[in-house]
This record gives sequence, structure tokens and C-alpha cells, in this order.
Amino acid sequence: MREIKLNINKKHLSAFISLIWLATCQLSYSYDNIAPSNIPEQTAQVSVPLQGRAIVIDVTSDKLNYLYDKNQFVATGSAEVVIKQQNSKLEADKITYDQNKQIVIAENNVKITKNGNVVFGSYAKIYLDRESALINDPVTIISGVKIRSKTATTIPDKLEAFNGTAIIDSASMNGIPYKITSSEFKNWLTNFDVPDKNKSILENTKIASKEIDIDSLSDRNIITLKNSTIYAGKYKIAKISKMVLTTGKDIKNIETMLPEIGQNPAMGLYYGPSHVFFTPQGATLKVSPIMSFSTKSDASLLGGGVMTRYMSESNKTEVGFTTNRNKAMVKGEQNLSPYTKIIYGTNSYNDNGFYGNCLSEYIAEVVDNRKLASMMNFDFNLRSSAGYSQDYYKNMGTMKFQLQGELLNPEPIYSYKNDLFQVRTLSQANISVYGTGNTSGIIRTGPWVNSKIGKLSLHGAYLQSAIYGDTPFLYDQFLPGKSNVIEGIDYKINKYFNVGHYGSYNLKKDNWNKKMFAENIIYIRIGPEDVKFTIAYDLARNFSRIGTELLIGKETKTAIDFDKLKVKQRKK
Repeated sequence: MREIKLNINKKHLSAFISLIWLATCQLSYSYDNIAPSNIPEQTAQVSVPLQGRAIVIDVTSDKLNYLYDKNQFVATGSAEVVIKQQNSKLEADKITYDQNKQIVIAENNVKITKNGNVVFGSYAKIYLDRESALINDPVTIISGVKIRSKTATTIPDKLEAFNGTAIIDSASMNGIPYKITSSEFKNWLTNFDVPDKNKSILENTKIASKEIDIDSLSDRNIITLKNSTIYAGKYKIAKISKMVLTTGKDIKNIETMLPEIGQNPAMGLYYGPSHVFFTPQGATLKVSPIMSFSTKSDASLLGGGVMTRYMSESNKTEVGFTTNRNKAMVKGEQNLSPYTKIIYGTNSYNDNGFYGNCLSEYIAEVVDNRKLASMMNFDFNLRSSAGYSQDYYKNMGTMKFQLQGELLNPEPIYSYKNDLFQVRTLSQANISVYGTGNTSGIIRTGPWVNSKIGKLSLHGAYLQSAIYGDTPFLYDQFLPGKSNVIEGIDYKINKYFNVGHYGSYNLKKDNWNKKMFAENIIYIRIGPEDVKFTIAYDLARNFSRIGTELLIGKETKTAIDFDKLKVKQRKK
């Protein structure tokens, strides 16, 4: 084997280029690209454009050797290779360019920059003719996720990593954590306590996923966790078939193997184990054989039945039945766009905007809910809906058209010692038109305050309302009334246990049932700081709920082990 070692300076540069061109007959160099005046007499650094077949690369290094028998260039000392056709740059302590195999090998302190993304590693092999690369010990940050793995491969606009860890850091997401919940609790039930910044959030909790997919779009980044298991210490506490996270957004869908427990008018109180079946295109079907209990005079005390829940990217549907009540419950929604969906159901509670969850016998309507504008520390949200409803308590149904507007302060208008005391304002309006000819309207406004004193979190509001007209439905009555006080209390006994209450009071008792409580919910939350199990009972509606809450990426960070990770980089 013949090895030609070159220390190139301006005296030998032209002769070196001519010699290599004559020897290989495969390379072309441009002397004009290297101005002799730019190379000091004592400097051995060289920058040379090389061409092999259809690939052009620029090589810059302190020293460049040519191995004649192998037809290889070896660049050492601050070595850098720019591959123009692939819009990428390679840096390392040592870079070898094999002309015959069209391979570039980088060793030690490897850094690859492509399309704005940077990958670090200990070793890389780039196949120029296939635009692919193999990387050992890669480390990179993509879409707010720091990725470490044993190996990774890249092809155009895609990276695959194997056997590693994805670290989701809230600092790379503007400090905003991802919040995941399997329940339908309101926001006051998903306020996590921020732990000590110097402590690991994962002291007791660990997440392991079979596969993580990251899809980087022009306007958002979508992170999908597939077949994940949550551990508390050495114990498995939940299995999640699919979690879809988007930057600055909440979860799209989540399912767990947790038992089903709840209560509604059609099924009574029920409980049962569950199993999740993975269906095509990432959808899930959860099936729970259940036992039910009822104290109603028209039902048996005990019974059996089934609870099922189907979830996909765009659809969530629950269907339940118990023998002692002999009624079916259906509750579902089909997303048409990020803002618009169809909701449908029978014998179920459904969202009715700032009216809360309302019970209807049948419902099918299109709902559009979006933020229309933000200005001067105000957000304006509009919820519009149209469809058919039938009252649960009255045997009548009709068409209904509804508009609800909300004006609120996303940031406090007054704050004392950060979260010790904060003041916002809230204004809401509703207009409803029914097929029966009835119309109703509501306008209400008032202050909203929040306070955190040690382990105690409080929020409250006073809203004064003006009410016009009437509704033919009992479920659609405005229970908070003209003079409404709202309160929320959450007390953190320790990092594993919270208790709380949420209430909405009609001070004048001017609603249809002449009751003070429009909302009356007590709850407990159990678990480590980033995974909570919540059990709540709604005293106003007489039903219970259980839910799972998971926080990803807080003041510190969340690590997720994976077998395989895929990143798709789309053109911006």
C-alpha cells in the first residue's frame, strides 16, 4: 500500500492538485477556489473541493493525506466536509473520503448539520450515493426533545434512532409542560404542583415506549408515543397504547388499562377491569365487563353489563349497558377540524359550553369552538353549535342553535408576589334559538381571583348576570342564576395526596329547581407529582369519575426510554 502524506501550503498546492488529478482520473479540483494569499506561510490548513461521480464535497482540514492504493483522502485536525447536494456539513477530528465506495467516515467528536438540525456522535458513516448515514452514540435535539441512543440511521428528511432515551425539557417548549388526562375533569383538576427544580421529576415515575414518532411540520411538531408503559418504581401502573402530543397543545387521545369506574343515569354506579385492543391506524378499543349497582326504585339493586370506548385520531365513542337499569348509554364526538366537531349521544352528559355538562336523552349537534382574537391582554373565544336535542326529564325534542362568547384575561391585570394573589376579569354571553320558537339570552361578567398560599391553592369569582327569555329544556336551564359565586379549593397534604372541592353557588336561588348549588364536586388526587389518579364525586349530578393525569416536561425534564424513534423532517 502506498501512502502519500501531504503538508499543503501555497508552494506545493498547485502541484498536489495536478498530481492527484493525473493519478486518479476521477477527481477535478479548482485552484481558483483557494487563493494563495489566504494561506499563511506556516499554516498547513487546506480547503479543497473534490468531485467523485455526481457528488461534490468541500474538504477543509489542518492536514490532508491521500492513500493512493485505496483511493482515499484522510483529513485530520479540525476536519470539515460540506456536501452541497445534500445541504449538509460534517465535522470531526478525522474524516476519511473513500472515492471508490463513495463513503465518508467521520471519527471522534462528530457533528452533522443538515437542514438546520444538528446531530452529535462518536462515529458516522455517510453513503453519498444513497444520501444515508449510520451514526454511533448520537445526541440531537429535535422539536424540543433531546435524543440519545446507541445507533441512528438517516435518510433524506428522516432519522431513525434505536435503543435510547428521549428527554422532553420544558425549557425548549417555552416552559410549558405537556398535560395528559384520561378523564374529562375541568382545568381545576389538572393543576399540577411544580416540584423542586433541583429534584428529578422522575424520582418515582418512569415511561418506556416501544416507538416514538416525531413529525416536524411547518406550523407544529407532533410527537407520538406508541405502546408505552408507566412505572411507579418497579411496578407497572398503566399501559398507554398511543399518546399524540403537539407543541403547545394538549393530548389528542390517550387510553390506559386502568379499571373503569363511574356513574350515570343510564347505568348506575359501575366498576370493572378492562383490556385495550389495538386496532388499525393507531385506534384503540377498550372493553370492560362491569358490575353495576343502583338504588333507583325502577331498577334491580345489582346487575352486570359492559363498557366500551373506541378512540382514534378523530373519534371518541363510549357505549355502555347494564342489566339492572336495562338502558344503553352512548357518548361520542367526531372531530372535523381542529376547531369543529360533531357530538352525539343518548342518556349521557355532554359539554354545553360555560353551562357545564348537561344531561340529555338524545343529542346530535355540530360544535365549533375557537379563539377569534387576542388584543390588549384579552382573548375572545366563540363557541357556536347547531343540532337536535331531546330533554332527559321532559319527553320532547327540537332543533337548537346556540352562540356563546367569552372575553377573558390570559395574564393577570393585577398580581401581588406572583402567584400569592392574582386578579383577572371574565365576561360571557349566550344566545340560544329553539325550533319551538323559544329564545334565551345571558350576559354575565365579574372578577376572577387566584391565590396560592403554601400548600393551599384557591380560586374564586363573582359573576353578575342578566337573563332574557326561556328555554323549553330542563337540561338547558342556566343553573348559576343572576348572582353567581364560584370557588375552587385544592390542598396538597403531601406530594402524594391532594384533596379539594369545586362549587358554583346561585345566591338568589332563581334557577328552575330553586337550588343553591349549580356545581358541587369533591375530589382526591393520589400519586407522585407527575402522575395523579383522581377520584371525584359530583353531588349536584350524583355521579362519580376516576381519571389518570400525567405531566410531561416541567421545570426539570421527563425521560422516556424507547426501542425505536423516528423523526420526519418536512420541508419548511
